[in-house]
Amino acid sequence: MAPEPLNFTGATDRKAAGCGPALLQAQLQLGEVVLDLGCGSGREALQAVELVGPTGLVFGLDSAAEALISDASCHPNIRWLRADARAIPLPTTSVDVVFSNCVLNQIGDKSRALAEVWRILKPQGRFVFSDIVSCSPANLPRQEMLDTAAALLGCTTSVLSQPDYLELMAKAGFQELASAVFTTIPYRLLKERAMHAGSGALAALAVWAANDLQDALASVTFSGRKL
Repeated sequence: MAPEPLNFTGATDRKAAGCGPALLQAQLQLGEVVLDLGCGSGREALQAVELVGPTGLVFGLDSAAEALISDASCHPNIRWLRADARAIPLPTTSVDVVFSNCVLNQIGDKSRALAEVWRILKPQGRFVFSDIVSCSPANLPRQEMLDTAAALLGCTTSVLSQPDYLELMAKAGFQELASAVFTTIPYRLLKERAMHAGSGALAALAVWAANDLQDALASVTFSGRKL
């Protein structure tokens, strides 16, 4: 089963959120143990279990009680975990790959979550995360506008820049860090979200446009390894 393409669903559909090709770029191998961090309904976990085959194992973790759906729970090589990304209920050095799709932006204590990913990964284990980022460091007024726009995409914490994320990952101990912009967030998409959100969001988006911030958010895929 091939991974699905970009789907900026965000908070408008918590069960099917996504912003990048994390699963595709994880390049899962037969027999690997994998964690889908913030799995929502389990759609990508179900794709992942096809890639790791009958000797592999996939864990899908989500903190939302309503996220996991019952018809996804019947696969013998998937285990569903209703838990917080800052306290992953898996043994130390037990996982080969961790991937997530538009999840880090919803975690307040990102350092703690990354430390947990480090803990559970085996030596040589790797992560691939796709997330929404700001395209450059921002002063406070600009940051507030970035956060307002990012909230339309489901981001529930302050949006970070690409270098900010890489610094947090390095501090967590990861090496061979890499990042690549998958796509900038089109203004058209933000406007569509704002129209559904109401007049307040439309007014905020008008300020966004007036300050020439149309290309200030992007979907970026990060990767790294525990050596």
